[in-house]
Amino acid sequence: MKHRKLAALFALLLAAALVVSGCAKKDAAPETPAASETEKESAAEEAPIAEEESAEEAPAEEEAPAEEAGAALPSQEEFSTNLSNTMSALGDFNQTSAEESTPVNSDAQVISGINMMRRGFIPEIQVVEPETLTEDEENQMDRAMRAYTPGSDTLIINNSTYYYFYDQLTPEMQDIYDAIYLVAMDPTTKDNIVTLYTDKDPNSDAFAMDYYTALAAISYDHPELWWIYPWNGAYGIDAYIGKPANGHNIIYLQMSAPYDGFETDVTAFNTAVEQFLADIDTTKSDAEIALQVHDKLIGMATYDNEVLEKNLNDYAHTAFGPLVRNSRGAANTCVCDGYSLAYEYLLGQLGIPATVATGMAGNAGADGGLGGHAWSLVQLGNKWYEVDATWDDQTDLEDMIKAQFTPDSLEYQVYMEVVSDTEYMDRVYHAMYCLMTADINNYVAPAEMIYYTKDGLYQVTLVGDSMRERFCDYKDSKDTFQGAITRLLPVADGSLIDAAAGTAEETPAEEEPANDLVGTYYVSEYNGYTEAELTEAYGAKYYESLIMFQLDNGGSGQVMLGGASMPITWEFDGSILTLSTSEGVIVLPQVDGQFYCTDVDGNIYVFSKM
Repeated sequence: MKHRKLAALFALLLAAALVVSGCAKKDAAPETPAASETEKESAAEEAPIAEEESAEEAPAEEEAPAEEAGAALPSQEEFSTNLSNTMSALGDFNQTSAEESTPVNSDAQVISGINMMRRGFIPEIQVVEPETLTEDEENQMDRAMRAYTPGSDTLIINNSTYYYFYDQLTPEMQDIYDAIYLVAMDPTTKDNIVTLYTDKDPNSDAFAMDYYTALAAISYDHPELWWIYPWNGAYGIDAYIGKPANGHNIIYLQMSAPYDGFETDVTAFNTAVEQFLADIDTTKSDAEIALQVHDKLIGMATYDNEVLEKNLNDYAHTAFGPLVRNSRGAANTCVCDGYSLAYEYLLGQLGIPATVATGMAGNAGADGGLGGHAWSLVQLGNKWYEVDATWDDQTDLEDMIKAQFTPDSLEYQVYMEVVSDTEYMDRVYHAMYCLMTADINNYVAPAEMIYYTKDGLYQVTLVGDSMRERFCDYKDSKDTFQGAITRLLPVADGSLIDAAAGTAEETPAEEEPANDLVGTYYVSEYNGYTEAELTEAYGAKYYESLIMFQLDNGGSGQVMLGGASMPITWEFDGSILTLSTSEGVIVLPQVDGQFYCTDVDGNIYVFSKM
């Protein structure tokens, strides 16, 4: 019997009108809409049905496995279905047709016209080794330090009393954070030089980890210091190594260049913040205030596609972008970290704790994998919540419709009906608002995200399934400073926060899940064939057509196959992993950190963490 929840999930996947790759937000290239078979013939000729479009785009037959991998390997199709059949307790993973699974009207067909690409864009920080100063250069630094006189007043404003990351850092990282802060407070001259003492080798990986973790921490804690944010595109901080003194190594920090427009830009930023907050009703609860700020921000900001497409470092990455302008002068323009930093800063001025989460994100099952992304964590009512303002910002959809379609076109008429439905659009604008970590990491679009036209002929969805992984959970970055900084983030799991300490109340040790198990698992071995042999036989991403499962904190998670997913709960007793759904369980023994499963034909699968 088919698992009803999974069938409904596939219905959503088949109904999805957006096709997202990586961590995307908006795309100006529309597809042709799909008309109902019951629509009049002329409309049907203009817009072939969605199933036909999908058939045209279907990939060619899977190639036979490479002979070098061994004759015992099954075909790709058999390889993909054997384990699925064995794990039937977790549901039927065979995709149903649109006619079988459409939840409201079996005649309604998918409209796929506006492709709302949700994009987030955080390039990697280029780790740069500090230069070693000559004796003459060090003497020049010392003279400049002695000659420098800091100003008595500053235009820089941050009324927040809550800086999440600072309290999570080691004392060594806090020293670096403090030194960077002193440089950032006067970026108008290179003579504002700060000396940093360290017991670590300045050229070592250990010091680089401390330095860049501290730089990320202050960048996220202080959005008002956008000129030190690594991707602002104009300014930065340089580090130079001096000769050791008093048993310590010495690092000199200074601005890479004077910020000539400092006074003008900071004044504009302060004015923009004041104007933004002027009509926020601060007599409301924190939850209501945070919602007002969210809605006003996504209504005001515009996503900066040029920054994404050209891989630019730009003010669009900072709080300055959405509140003032990007580096090219476009007002209120930003990418994902700009949304997130502005949201954090605005909430901080209203006394609401918030911080920034970074990692990888994208549409569930999308080709091309995940892309760099940033979103927010907000503390409301002594609980943490996750918010992705970038993905919630579809407020310019009406403008996109008018720019791309003529008023007499089918697309125009259908999409204008969608955007005029305020109740539906309100759900779209808040799809990623105040979710638990497990829910936003593995977001499954609920049925109410499907819009059915009044005539019952078409269905549209502006929100599809998506995935997020913090850098600490992502295989390529968990051991970097990006992994280190995100490892400090809170988990929004419904736990109450100790108001005094600002941390979640501890769960008794015996009830706490085994955190070293948290992650995504894939088939890394089959009947003794190694991952390298499977890759040679089926391709580098062979495992994406097989069952994968993800274990999250708190004993929740999901099972995934070909873009579809099903929520699970899990338990681990030290040697046996039990995955449970409402209809059944599957037991996986662990050996040397890997999980084993044997299918009905005796084939052995080994699951490893990505």
